[in-house]
Amino acid sequence: MESRREKEKENRRNLIVGTAEQVFFEKGYDLATMDEIAKKAEFTKKSVYSYFPTKDELFAAAVLRGVKVLHGLFENAVASAKSGFDGIARIGDAYVRFYQEYPVYFRILSMRRYGSGDKGGEYRSEIETHGGKVFSLMAESFSRGQKDGTIRKDLDPRTGCLHVMSVSNGILELVMEGKGTFRKRFGISEEDFIRTSMDLIGDSIGTGKNSGAKK
Repeated sequence: MESRREKEKENRRNLIVGTAEQVFFEKGYDLATMDEIAKKAEFTKKSVYSYFPTKDELFAAAVLRGVKVLHGLFENAVASAKSGFDGIARIGDAYVRFYQEYPVYFRILSMRRYGSGDKGGEYRSEIETHGGKVFSLMAESFSRGQKDGTIRKDLDPRTGCLHVMSVSNGILELVMEGKGTFRKRFGISEEDFIRTSMDLIGDSIGTGKNSGAKK
């Protein structure tokens, strides 16, 4: 009987988080309200607050789900990498896939609301753990590439990883903001822009000895 109640409680929690994800995606953090989330989830606001005492904590629950997905994609990406540069290239492809297949999570993670202070309550530690592992996967591939000669040795690995992360994120945020009007505005398809931009990132860190990279 107790396990059934716990399952029902978890189902309600997941429904609230799933609904909140859509509201955060559509409205952004600042304009999203607990009232609207409760209404769309078909709960009373009191019920929502019984699971999530603050909007910050509810947002952090959504962030955690997103960063877990991203971590899994990155782990799978580097598992069969043939070189350090290949690992970074595969991570780049995984990030594009994350943007394409999980746009809600991509936008939520891009909001960066959970990055400072004590926001996020009980979820903060897990967010930091998975976020740290995501960065470590990149740093390990970067260091591997410097050892195997496929990534420039004059680059500090952490700086190089931050460069790849920030530029990749900026590219995909630009495409997301211009969704549906990108070709009309710039005369290039979203797909071509993403592919060419990711290649340019690779050119900025690679040595040209990338025959082990994926095809």
